[in-house]
Amino acid sequence: MNTKVGNQRQHRSGTRVSRAVVWRRSQIRRVLAAVLVAIAVWFGVTAASADPQGPTTDVVVVDSEAGSGHELDSGDLSVVSVPVALAPQGASGSPSTWVGQRLAAPVSAGDVLTPADISVVALATGQPPGYVVTHLPLASEALVRAAPAGTRVDVLSTADGTVLAADVIVLAGTFESDAGGEGPGLFVAISATDAGPIAVQAGGGTASALAGSGVTVVLRPQTGRSDS
Repeated sequence: MNTKVGNQRQHRSGTRVSRAVVWRRSQIRRVLAAVLVAIAVWFGVTAASADPQGPTTDVVVVDSEAGSGHELDSGDLSVVSVPVALAPQGASGSPSTWVGQRLAAPVSAGDVLTPADISVVALATGQPPGYVVTHLPLASEALVRAAPAGTRVDVLSTADGTVLAADVIVLAGTFESDAGGEGPGLFVAISATDAGPIAVQAGGGTASALAGSGVTVVLRPQTGRSDS
């Protein structure tokens, strides 16, 4: 009899232990499930809020087709954001950079404007009497990027550091990738007096600049224009 009672007690005790174990396991599973759901939600929110294209920048595009010589106005232009990696060199996000400029070649709707699209002849418009426009081939595209239109620079010989022209205004930049094939450099407005020595020094183009016998520029602090 005693043996039977003892067995019954052990059975009931074992049953209680088994139920406790099952209950604890179920609670652990619920906690783990809740944690996994929270992690999934967090990843989903993070993915939804992340920028899939990375950093962007503003560029100006033309709204419709236009031919060579067309004078751009604000109605021709729109500002759009594009991934930085896809923005053409020299592109500007300010429509005022392009308003009043004339196209050097036809463009299609949606084309991003760069200095290569602007007529060089148009750059000479509004310059002081006795000034001409010339292209300075440079060895470094970093200099071109650092000197957007309106920047004041001094033009130096790379052979001996002689200042060939001082306080020159930059009109536009060109890059190696531009369709015009100018290579890296700057269009600048200079006096006709300075144009001759600069042409002699820069006559070899980018190759001369790379060889150390061309021209380079140094940037001046931005001040009011003193040309007259």
